[in-house]
Amino acid sequence: MVVQFAVRNDSEEDVPAADINAFDRQVTEEDRYILETTEYDVPLDLTAKVEAHMPSDRPGMMMRKKLLALFAEHGEVEVTNAYNVAQAAE
Repeated sequence: MVVQFAVRNDSEEDVPAADINAFDRQVTEEDRYILETTEYDVPLDLTAKVEAHMPSDRPGMMMRKKLLALFAEHGEVEVTNAYNVAQAAE
């Protein structure tokens, strides 16, 4: 299953969600090769300092923080090959 997020700062009256989804799908299809060859197992934990970021990464960074908060809320921890959170805590 693939989950795609579209972060927006407008209203349904400004632009219908169907238009946002169509545009997002078009961009995804144009970028398919890059998306499919990019490392998928990146850590959600931004404090690991495994990556460097730029301003355009902000929406993804916000989503990663929210996902980590959901994990914590449900008593789960992140598991990734890139960064072992459990080992780092020891």
